[in-house]
Amino acid sequence: MIEKTLRAHVRGSNGVSGDLDVALEYDEDADPLLVALRFQENGFEIIWNVGRDLLKEGADATQITGTHDVKVRAGFLRQAAVVVCLTSPEGACTIWFPRKEFKAFLKATYEVMPAKLEQAEIDKHLDRFLAELPPTERAFDDWLASDIRRQDEEEETE
Repeated sequence: MIEKTLRAHVRGSNGVSGDLDVALEYDEDADPLLVALRFQENGFEIIWNVGRDLLKEGADATQITGTHDVKVRAGFLRQAAVVVCLTSPEGACTIWFPRKEFKAFLKATYEVMPAKLEQAEIDKHLDRFLAELPPTERAFDDWLASDIRRQDEEEETE
């Protein structure tokens, strides 16, 4: 697990802006493809999971990378910032991270989990998950019936 808190400038679609501590978190065991952006303010917390490759690509990009709810690019004229735009049905925000520290965090994540090893790690998690499934169709039917009975019993006790 790699964690780094950066002071970033944040501007919301509601016009509110200011500086905020944003924790960058990378857990190569939980999901080697994602970086969590954790925002905490006044007891309120928001976590956005963003593709690590998208952040890496955008940190050096002169044009916006990404689509839909996450877009990333280097600051205008590659100024000393990485700009991340997050969009949801409730609103949007733009975050300016200090580029040097942001890129150092990303570099550290690739040192513990090189890009070429990500798929092997995902395959390992998938193998563990599949190993927990019943091995045959009959066993699956038994497991499913047992799960349905358990759910029915829980509903009856409520």
